[in-house]
Amino acid sequence: MRKLNATVAAAAGFLMAVSSLMADVSVALPSSTVTAKKPSVTASSTSSAATSVASMTSLPAKSSAWSASASGEYYVKHRRDHEAHSDVTLSVNYKWSDASSFSLRQTGTKYMVVPYGEPEFVIDDTTLIYTRLLLKDWNGFSVRARPSLSLPTSRESGRQGIVSRPTLALPISREFLGKKLTASYTPLYRYQINRFQTRIGGAPLPQHALAHTLGLSYAFTESISASVSAQGQYVWSEQSPYAQVPPRPRGQYAYDANLSYKITGYLDVGIGYLQSDKFIKEGRYDVNLYDPSTSRYYISLATAL
Repeated sequence: MRKLNATVAAAAGFLMAVSSLMADVSVALPSSTVTAKKPSVTASSTSSAATSVASMTSLPAKSSAWSASASGEYYVKHRRDHEAHSDVTLSVNYKWSDASSFSLRQTGTKYMVVPYGEPEFVIDDTTLIYTRLLLKDWNGFSVRARPSLSLPTSRESGRQGIVSRPTLALPISREFLGKKLTASYTPLYRYQINRFQTRIGGAPLPQHALAHTLGLSYAFTESISASVSAQGQYVWSEQSPYAQVPPRPRGQYAYDANLSYKITGYLDVGIGYLQSDKFIKEGRYDVNLYDPSTSRYYISLATAL
């Protein structure tokens, strides 16, 4: 247990250093009470090429079976009711074979402004991911299975009694135009194992989630590429013993657009736009490509270690 705590502490220290570095690099930008983030089902479980704008898929793989990567996104403040923050991801990967690989992923968020008594840097649950190539060329499509399992290493999981989030994603992709254009579709299901039915305060905890992600990426040159993605998800919560009626499912959507430039073989920088919000409001569907209260702009950085 002491070794585990030491490992987590070391990872947290490194994440804070990377996040602080990004904040310093962006000091010329205004810094961010509303904080927009990508849907948690994406950030914590899949992080596929279609949904992770700072993903390492554009960086070359090293010859060793072991590899590591780091990426970060700095969300700038462009409204008075926004606060800047940085999202950081560390990943260690092992290539078992040409068809199988394992990954350990740690994400965290560095907030520039925090409420009294809350931590400045928040570490999410650690995620173990296994990726298996099922079909390499099925009428031109590649099909993969990506089961994952989260470990309750975050402060939030410890406080709320969240044990784990087993997840299964099935990324499907196909290349066009001489491999310059890549289209992808990823269905995902997640089940959350909870010790309790409600959060501290009485709100029901999430239990099931079903998400779908569509993505397009295009390589203009060897150094310049662009990607867009759209995701929608439904989340079903636990049935509280005190509730008179079952909780309604909650819906959330996200649009993401990113333009990246490869500085070297192992370093990418980019700029992006994210719009993420609930699509069911007061019993009606409400989806916007741009909303000044929830849309965010960011700078991304990705490197292979």
